[in-house]
Amino acid sequence: KRLPAQYQPVLLEAKQAYLGQKEDHLASRADHLEEFIRFVKGEIIKSVGK
Repeated sequence: KRLPAQYQPVLLEAKQAYLGQKEDHLASRADHLEEFIRFVKGEIIKSVGK
């Protein structure tokens, strides 16, 4: 299953910051990061519950 398009920029930015390819500015996008975390958490809960 693919990550919905609305969350892909958050993951891309996190990946680039982790790899040292880009500065980490996720703190300035806390609302987007929170939405991403809630989505991923929900997907994990659905997967574990099966």
